Amino acid sequence: MHPHTSLVLQFLSNPTSYPHQPSVVRRLETHASWVFIAPPFVYKVKRPVDLGFLNFTSLAHRRHNCEVEVRLNRRLAEDVYLGVLAVCDGSEPSSPAPILRLQSVPEGAPAPAGTLEWVLQMKQLPADGFLLHRLRAGAATLTDFDRVVDRLLKFYRAQPALPAELSSAAFPRVRKHIEDNFEAARRMPPAVITPQRLAFLESGSAAFLRQHAALLEGRAAAGWIRDVHGDLHLEHIHLDEQRVRIYDCLEFSDELRQIDVAADAAFLAMDLDYHGRGDWSRQLIARLSRELPDPDLPLVVRWYQAYRACVRGKVEHLRSLSETASVAEHAAAQQRATGYFQLASRYVLSGRAPRILAFAGQIASGKSALAEFAAAESGWPLLSSDRTRKTLAGVELHHRGTESERAALYSAELTQHVYGALCAGAQERVRAGESVILDATFSRRADRAALSRLADAAGAELIWTFAEAAEETRRQRLRERASRSDVVSDAREEDLGMLAARFEAPDELPPASCIRIDTSTTLQKSQTAWLAEMARRQQ
Repeated sequence: MHPHTSLVLQFLSNPTSYPHQPSVVRRLETHASWVFIAPPFVYKVKRPVDLGFLNFTSLAHRRHNCEVEVRLNRRLAEDVYLGVLAVCDGSEPSSPAPILRLQSVPEGAPAPAGTLEWVLQMKQLPADGFLLHRLRAGAATLTDFDRVVDRLLKFYRAQPALPAELSSAAFPRVRKHIEDNFEAARRMPPAVITPQRLAFLESGSAAFLRQHAALLEGRAAAGWIRDVHGDLHLEHIHLDEQRVRIYDCLEFSDELRQIDVAADAAFLAMDLDYHGRGDWSRQLIARLSRELPDPDLPLVVRWYQAYRACVRGKVEHLRSLSETASVAEHAAAQQRATGYFQLASRYVLSGRAPRILAFAGQIASGKSALAEFAAAESGWPLLSSDRTRKTLAGVELHHRGTESERAALYSAELTQHVYGALCAGAQERVRAGESVILDATFSRRADRAALSRLADAAGAELIWTFAEAAEETRRQRLRERASRSDVVSDAREEDLGMLAARFEAPDELPPASCIRIDTSTTLQKSQTAWLAEMARRQQ
């Protein structure tokens, strides 16, 4: 750290440095800035770093970016950005120590003598007005969110389409940024993003591009490349009774801010998903699509959501590497980074409509292990026939029944109720606009046909995964399962022949909607093979 930087940070951390003499100053930091909260103001200093996508290494760069930040942010937060100050050293050469002061400097005016640093001054906003705070406190309402969407609609409409020479470069730049993000992810530890997940994200993004490159490129000619916010997430939205303020836009790069409106909205939609408000995320996308109007937005925004989640994962990883971060802050930032990369996987697993992922196959075929992996990757609810069966029968999940008890448990009547309950649960989810995972043998064509009819009626996409393993492999798994106390399924090795005879091969299913996975190898290889198949099914 440069000696001037340490000096400036100490100066701004001291309440006596400010003309208004706050009682306390609290310092925060991001990967790009230090922030000093000195009520009723906030002061921001840009870190002298070169992160590739931003370069604040020179004093002139930092001043320019402070001034641009004020100008751009007054579009959506008119009264928050107050101006730019210089931190000046007014001491004489013979002085024993620097004598620093803050001085307001109009945009474009000469820098005062002895300028060490540039500081952005903002009005402090009440903490309880930030949308993220309201969500966490359970205080955010649908009316609040409608006001935010109204403000965004007005903003997007007011921003003119960029000239052709600028807009035509937007999509190639995004492709390059995505490639750069993946390259950066390759240098991250597996605790943040595993090679398996990274490969899935890369192949899924490439598959989407192969199918929709013309549409994404054509967004420029359609007028959807505009000068927007660029960093639109929940922490940057503030509400009070009078207005909605959206601040801290991305000022340091025209390229990253002059983008597709869908890419801008995708950031907020992604952040809503990350914080458990998928319903508002879907509402945001639906309203923007309908009222801009932009009928292609729901399709392209999903690709941009995956991109935005990866960007956020990269930012959190950079935050974890900060030399001033505590051990707890480092761990929390790494955990957030992992969560964002997992969310990116969820978008790649998603389709145009809610999806029903049905994992099927004979007993001990490995279908449940794959279903559990898919649920962990996607965050979607998992409905299991084994759990449903015992719940309907009033049997404890891990109870190992007698032969007569198992005969009743696997009776044709109860089995019919089980599949009815699975279909009802799936129907409830997809009608709410959510995806769902089912885990059952689906031995009968009639049960598979019933699920297909349900998906068609609900407008959901049904993807089958049939797990397959040799009989001896399945026998060995059942032998190992017999000694475990954490297994829900009550099927046993002696049932293998009887259940295999009842299994009707899924020959009626079209290959386009049916994935077959050989689970005889390791679980990780089975998972990787399934992810590769899902990546190819981008829509």
